[in-house]
Amino acid sequence: GKKLSSWEVFNKPIFWIIGIAFFLIAINHGILTNHLIPILMDRGAGYSFAIVTASLIGPSQIIGRLILLKFGSKFGISVVTLISFSGISVASVFLLIADVNISLILVFATTQGLFWGMISIVRPLITAEVFGVNSIGAISGLIALPFLFGFSIAPYFGSLIWGFGGYDLVILVSISSAFLSALIAFCIFIVYRKNVLALSTTKKFNQIKFY
Repeated sequence: GKKLSSWEVFNKPIFWIIGIAFFLIAINHGILTNHLIPILMDRGAGYSFAIVTASLIGPSQIIGRLILLKFGSKFGISVVTLISFSGISVASVFLLIADVNISLILVFATTQGLFWGMISIVRPLITAEVFGVNSIGAISGLIALPFLFGFSIAPYFGSLIWGFGGYDLVILVSISSAFLSALIAFCIFIVYRKNVLALSTTKKFNQIKFY
């Protein structure tokens, strides 16, 4: 296929669509992880329980990556992207309703960690699938910019929301952010199935190894 330079991707709508999706998912994770202890205490958890719960997210990320390494090659990357983004949305819902059942906080932390661990692998793979492997390092770096920007502004953004409407509103905004990212991932999946998304056919996902 025709080589696509790293700077040409700025002219491609799919670059911005993928960038916005990862920006939104970074907003979700950045808000919830940076405000997690006070959010959990607001849901009714004690301080020690909140600390233990927060510590589950890191190990769960490792488990998520291992699951993806084991089973990810059985699915297209657009499917894996949709699953991981949707999983983050579901995790946030568990956190919202955790004041009904405090044990759901543990479910939230595990689910959030699992699917966030997958996203760290998904991001370069969806980039390679859509844009091909030419200039993949530069293109991956460019598409990481909105992701990193979202993650960097998330703590302050979360504080602004909390000041306006408390942690219930913070969680609702986080759910909305993750849901929008999953919706975009679903649109990417639908378009990709129609075979009009890929900008380069030099490398297909089922040829890309996870290891």
